[in-house]
Amino acid sequence: MKMQGELDEHEKLVSLIREMEVVISALAYPRVLDQFKIIDAIKVAGNIKRFLPSDFGCEEDSVRPLPPFDNFLEKKRRIRRAIEAAGIPYTFVSANCFGAYLSTEVNK
Repeated sequence: MKMQGELDEHEKLVSLIREMEVVISALAYPRVLDQFKIIDAIKVAGNIKRFLPSDFGCEEDSVRPLPPFDNFLEKKRRIRRAIEAAGIPYTFVSANCFGAYLSTEVNK
C-alpha cells in the first residue's frame, strides 16, 4: 500500500506511519534533512519494523570526498546518527557512486 502525506503535518504523518510496517524515504538531495521529520514521526508512532532512509549513493561513513560533496555526505551522516540514536530498525542502502554525479559537466 502506498500512502502520501505532507512532511510538515506531524500529526498526519504519525497517523499515516501508524498504518505502515516499513517506511522507505525517497527524498532527493535538497530535502535530505527533512528526514528528521520522518524520524520524529516514526519514534512517536512506535510501530515501524524497518526504515530505509533516502541514503542512495556512496557509503558516506567510509569515504572522505572533497568539498562540496563532503558537505552533502555530512548531512546524510547526521541522518544516520539520528536513526541509530532513535533505536529505529533500519537498512542503509548504498548503491555506490558514479563519478558523473560529482561533475557539473555533461558529456555528449
